[in-house]
Amino acid sequence: MKVFVQTYVYYLRVERGFSPQTIRAYVRDINQYIDYLQTTYKLTKVTEIQKDHVQRFIANEQRKRKQPTTVARKLSAIKGFHQYLLIEHAVTENVAASIKGPKIGRKIPQTMSQQAMQEVLDTFPQTTVYNRRDAVILELLYATGMRISECTQLDIADVHLTEGFVHVTGKGNKERILPLHAVMISRLREYLTTTRPLLMKQETAALFLNRQGNRMNRQSVWTMLQQWGKQLGFEDGIHPHQFRHSFASHLLEEGVDLRYVQALLGHEDIATTQIYTHTSNEHLKQTYQNAHPRANKKDNQ
Repeated sequence: MKVFVQTYVYYLRVERGFSPQTIRAYVRDINQYIDYLQTTYKLTKVTEIQKDHVQRFIANEQRKRKQPTTVARKLSAIKGFHQYLLIEHAVTENVAASIKGPKIGRKIPQTMSQQAMQEVLDTFPQTTVYNRRDAVILELLYATGMRISECTQLDIADVHLTEGFVHVTGKGNKERILPLHAVMISRLREYLTTTRPLLMKQETAALFLNRQGNRMNRQSVWTMLQQWGKQLGFEDGIHPHQFRHSFASHLLEEGVDLRYVQALLGHEDIATTQIYTHTSNEHLKQTYQNAHPRANKKDNQ
């Protein structure tokens, strides 16, 4: 059965355009699933797998007290694998298609206030070439709302300063155009002319370079943010996705249409974007309480 896993990896990478991180997670989950089927039921062929086998694997994972999000991810990987088997005519039906996963409550995104974000960006040190590079990365994350993986995959050719936009390739190789504000254009132009040349060790198309002159990876940015966040007093550091969450919430707070924010974030389903309206509504309520002439008056009756 694991022979199909190898060809499935190629399918995910080439046909579906999945990121390496997502592929690794899917392969890990599917291998665990196959090991369970082989150990528990002695199955050797994909044609032997029945719906009941899938359900029992999911139930077994839930008995281990796995998080609902983890179980849901495993089921998603299994459904995708069986759909691939169906496409390849290795089976005649997707036995996992109708299986329902655990209910997952949507978590409210962790955002920073506009004031806190300004502090993070304005106080970042500029003493070294690496500091200056990192400062531009943080500014770009907040200016565009792009994912950290999208940022580190940017090439110089993706940046169009004269026109004022950056070309991003997101999940599933889906492309979108993100506008740049004047400050961001200025910061990128300065980085390209004065900072990036100092980081170059050889010719490369990558926009952001590490100490070896190669493309930066997402782990490097994550580590940098953890360290800087703790220096600013954030106990758990700062997560890269907080820039994306804050970008969306702050735009909504300023009255930007939800559909426009959806397009900037690259969400297929507007329901995914709507979760940010909770934080903007909280901001609206607080603004109301602070501003309304009667809000802070005591009831003397």
